Amino acid sequence: CHGICSQSQISKIEKGIIYPSSILLYQLSERLGIDPNYIFALTKNKKIKYIENVKCVMRDCVKQKQYNELYEIVKKEKNDDNFQSKEDKQFLLWHEAIAIYYV
Repeated sequence: CHGICSQSQISKIEKGIIYPSSILLYQLSERLGIDPNYIFALTKNKKIKYIENVKCVMRDCVKQKQYNELYEIVKKEKNDDNFQSKEDKQFLLWHEAIAIYYV
């Protein structure tokens, strides 16, 4: 990755401390001879899996009546802005309402 980014950046990306920009992903894919669309698809799939996992945890909180924990998750996700689609935003708002009602 010489000339594209520093070793410390690579380490931070590997540890999940920072996320690479789309420009960096493109440059790395070019250097590695990989189709950039493949890398972008991987990152999109990772985000989709993350959202589905968070939804599962939120549903479990409701089932187990852990409304304080649910509220904390909702607050975090609203700040992180991962829930972008209309359906995901609706899911988040619905669970926020449930948490507020019971807390």
